[in-house]
Amino acid sequence: MTHLLLGDEFWSDPVVIALSDKAFRLHVCGLDYVTGKETGGFMLGGVVRMLVPTFRPAAIHELVKGGLWQAEA
Repeated sequence: MTHLLLGDEFWSDPVVIALSDKAFRLHVCGLDYVTGKETGGFMLGGVVRMLVPTFRPAAIHELVKGGLWQAEA
């Protein structure tokens, strides 16, 4: 079993502070998913709906805009 380790200052990163609650939840769930599944940081689009059933596309746009996520090329 793998574990997700967030740095002591994760919560105080200005980009993280600026996230909406929905984007923050999606980001943390996404980090946990890619760590646990050892995907190398990649996640298929369908996984997002599984992680956060109340998912809204705006949350992904927020994470991409903040530089925390990258859209697939």
